[in-house]
Amino acid sequence: MSDSAHDPQRIAEYLRTRLEYLRNCRIHIENKLSDESFEFINSEDDEDTVNRFLFHIDCVVANTFRYSMLIAACSFLEEAVKLLCHVSITDYSQKLKAIRKGSWLTKHRRLLEAERSVDIAAVGEHWDKMANVVPIRNCITHTWGNVNECQNSEHVQEIAAREDMYTVTKDGHLLLNNEAVTYALLASQQIVGKLVEDLFGLSRYSI
Repeated sequence: MSDSAHDPQRIAEYLRTRLEYLRNCRIHIENKLSDESFEFINSEDDEDTVNRFLFHIDCVVANTFRYSMLIAACSFLEEAVKLLCHVSITDYSQKLKAIRKGSWLTKHRRLLEAERSVDIAAVGEHWDKMANVVPIRNCITHTWGNVNECQNSEHVQEIAAREDMYTVTKDGHLLLNNEAVTYALLASQQIVGKLVEDLFGLSRYSI
């Protein structure tokens, strides 16, 4: 890596921009979906036609968009955490390999908990939130939300039962409401902002 690639200010600005693009995309598309639904509800079409359209918007178009955005939110967090660890922790790769069990998120949390400068507990609830989002992301990525066919199906079912933003349909498909992506982006922002603060000495609000 070049020296500029290790510059804390540049890294923080890159991550802030990445997150801002994701937030803006979510707002823009969700607003357009809401506007289209509102216009159709107030149209002169018969009730069956309106209901079919609303089902298409909410369960097909919106859900497909939210699937993509949830994957993007998790990808942002993974990129950010790995980048911050890579440029800040001596022997990062070797230390990470020594942690045998767990998802990438769990391994990095354990790695960062060993760093004196990092206060993981301050944003522990957000790490816990994302630990529940990652299995949902995996279900989407590997089986496009078919809960019955995904790995750890029972775990995904348990998460969906606890969280109102997820619904598993009678035929086993995962639906996300309009809070799911916001939830993941906000939790990611808190985690990354705290790491930027602890590892770089910059304001967490720069993210």
